[in-house]
Amino acid sequence: MITQTDAVYYDGQSSRQHPVTVSLYNDILQFHGDSAGTHSFGLDTLTLAPRVGAYSKRIIHLPNHGKLEFDGDELIEAINAQTKLDRGFHALAFRLEAKWRFALLAIALTVAIVWLFISVGIPYLAKRVAYALPASTIAKISDSTLSLLDGHYFFPTRLSEPRQAEIKLKFAALVAQSHSDDRYQLVFRRSVIGPNAFALPSGTIVLTDELVKLSKHDDEIISVLAHEVGHVKQRHILRSVLQSSMMVLMVSFFTGDIGSASTLVAALPTLLLHRKYSREFESEADDYALNYLLANKISP
Repeated sequence: MITQTDAVYYDGQSSRQHPVTVSLYNDILQFHGDSAGTHSFGLDTLTLAPRVGAYSKRIIHLPNHGKLEFDGDELIEAINAQTKLDRGFHALAFRLEAKWRFALLAIALTVAIVWLFISVGIPYLAKRVAYALPASTIAKISDSTLSLLDGHYFFPTRLSEPRQAEIKLKFAALVAQSHSDDRYQLVFRRSVIGPNAFALPSGTIVLTDELVKLSKHDDEIISVLAHEVGHVKQRHILRSVLQSSMMVLMVSFFTGDIGSASTLVAALPTLLLHRKYSREFESEADDYALNYLLANKISP
């Protein structure tokens, strides 16, 4: 059986194109051209490049590091009649891509995998990285964030020293029951954001004068502080930042470069003031605060 087709030959030494005529003689592939000369190869020495798209050129790689490039599938079909050159994963992938039902199934699977990675994978990785960060990095993030907030949103507290000491004493009792290695610190600020309290990753909790004045008794303040301690224990602050910064997360997790905190420092102030925790995180912090109140006979 003789099959012929026109092709372009690349010798593997330069980018020069050599027009050739390819002939198939049973299990021998032969081609000839004025500038290429004559070459013959056994079919078992050839490799077919994967097809890309329905109208792409077919490419056969030769054992001398050269290749043949041509249009159409007639030669490939003739070769396949002798030996399955068009085989393997790439051939299977092309046949699947050519069928709409398989293409639609692939799209659906891709969407499902992406959704699963975003909804489950990223939170899982964020939690792993948040608990793996060294204390020195967490302290750096927190100190830098508080400095930035002090320069834009906070002013020195106007609460009296005795009033601060009174609240800190009750906060110390709260921390003593946290059973945590975190180093908690309570600081007071007057702010432009009104009654509020929030935690930094290191365990520093900021309490505003406005919230102290709004509360009717100190148990209300302690319940809010217990909620913030719950956020610290569960690493909610870091996990929120990491989940919202997927690229930072991936680089940190896969390269081990968890000491680089510059991008997190830039993101934290905006996140803490303008981004809410997820409902799951809020519920976990609420549960911690509720358990503390009940254990200490404080009415929820």
